[in-house]
Amino acid sequence: MKLNLFVLSVLLILITGCVHDPIAKQPAIDVVTVTNKLILTLDKHKLSDDQVLKVEDFIAKRGNSYALRVKLVSYSAKGNGQLEKLYQLLLTQGIAKHQIVTEFSSLSQQGDVQVIVESFRAKVSNCGSSKLPPVAFNQYQSHQAYGCSNAAALAQMVANPKDLIVGERLGPANGEKAVASLDAYISPASNSGSSQNSVSNSNITAGNE
Repeated sequence: MKLNLFVLSVLLILITGCVHDPIAKQPAIDVVTVTNKLILTLDKHKLSDDQVLKVEDFIAKRGNSYALRVKLVSYSAKGNGQLEKLYQLLLTQGIAKHQIVTEFSSLSQQGDVQVIVESFRAKVSNCGSSKLPPVAFNQYQSHQAYGCSNAAALAQMVANPKDLIVGERLGPANGEKAVASLDAYISPASNSGSSQNSVSNSNITAGNE
């Protein structure tokens, strides 16, 4: 009987030792909002065929349509008369009605119509590579890179490659030229008929840090 109690006690200690605490820092994805703007100047009170193609190309390069929010702002009577055409054009590009907002502004701005697109991109964190001296009692959880690799991998899995924002400086060996080429493709140089610019607003985070 005493032997059985001893064996049960040992088994209980072993089982208790296998119990682990939940992860204090779960993998989280930082999300950054990116705003792109296309400015259209109308020559003959309506959109030209070339400008229609530019709008289609501009929307197509913003990524998956379900993640976009579009605002159409007119700054003149000419621009206001083309909002409905732009609205229908966005619908054909796969943008849902609830993702589109139209607005007439009396403020003086460049161009007759501005197409403002807001999208979200996953940010890949720059995980620290420094090593800590060997310790006990799971003190590695206090390391700055704890859980970072999982978060970085998760961000890369849920995002399109061109939508990723990498949180470290890229060198020539890490695809710097490829990234520059991709940026040039996404935001080509502006011309006289229309112009594009983009603004990134950081510190919008989803999940726990």
